[in-house]
Order: sequence, then structure tokens, then C-alpha cells
Amino acid sequence: MADLTSVEFQDLNSADLFLRLGQPAAPPSSTFQIGSDDLVVIVNRQNPITQLTIDQVRGLFNGQIQNWKDINKTDARVQVWVFPSGEDAEQIFESSVLEGSPVTSQARLANNPDEMSKAIAEDVAAVGIITRHWEAGNTSQVFTIAANLPVLAITPSKPQAALEQILSCLQKGGQQK
Repeated sequence: MADLTSVEFQDLNSADLFLRLGQPAAPPSSTFQIGSDDLVVIVNRQNPITQLTIDQVRGLFNGQIQNWKDINKTDARVQVWVFPSGEDAEQIFESSVLEGSPVTSQARLANNPDEMSKAIAEDVAAVGIITRHWEAGNTSQVFTIAANLPVLAITPSKPQAALEQILSCLQKGGQQK
């Protein structure tokens, strides 16, 4: 079976439980916060950048900044990594940072957080976005896009039996940070 992105999987009638990052515009009545996370920009740990401004992040991701020498003195072509445009993290990033400008056509797509983290960890010239809890490997956080975003569990109707127990456990686990 092929992996489904959140865009393809948002039909709540076909799922008992759906996880979402961030608050939807019109949350369904059966929505439960199970935690929170931060959305951050990451670079390879070997990249000398320790912090970026929002203007630099915007320039990197919309293609106005194509070489790291425009930010630091490292002459390396920037490799931007993003998630598909319908993914929760990508939607939050696009509305919070890009403000309507498109992501560079040179960007590469990561299908999941593991792929994003691995891509950034393996390329000193790479930059990408990820939630703080998924960051792993040889990466460093250089900009916080959004802090304390709710992680939500959404069900198509009032949860019953086993699903109610699962949600209870998830909510307790999210409070024990």
C-alpha cells in the first residue's frame, strides 16, 4: 500500500483517528489536544550558521538567496528541503514565513520528517523545516517558525471504547513533557 500524505488522508469518514499539527480554522467537535510542538528551520550542524532572521529564511526558501555566501562567507549553493504543500507543517510555514510568495522551484520534497532530518544531516548546504520533536541527526535549529503549536487528535465522532482509551493515554503522555 502506498504512503498517504495528510492531504490525501484528511477524509475523517475513512479514518478512526487523524493527527494534525496546528489549529484548523474550523475544528471538528471531536478534537483533542494530545501535545504541542515547535516548527523550526534546521541546517546541517557543519553549517556555520547559528541563527537566521525571518528575512533570511524567507529569502532562502523563496529562492532570493541561493548561495550561503550571501549570509555567511561559505561559498555553497543552498539546497532547500520542504514538505508537500498540503502538509500541516508546510502550510504553517508558508503562511507564517513566505506570506504568499512561492517556495523556490529548486526545492526538494521530503515525504516525511525522517526523510527531512536525514537530508539535512547529510548535506552541509541544506536547509529545511521540521517540528522540534522530529529533529534528529547532524542538524541544528536556526530559526523558530512557530512555538507551542497544538498537536491534535481528531475523530469523526465521539470516541468510544478502545479509541477513547487511546486518546486518554495520548493526552496524558502529551502532558508529561
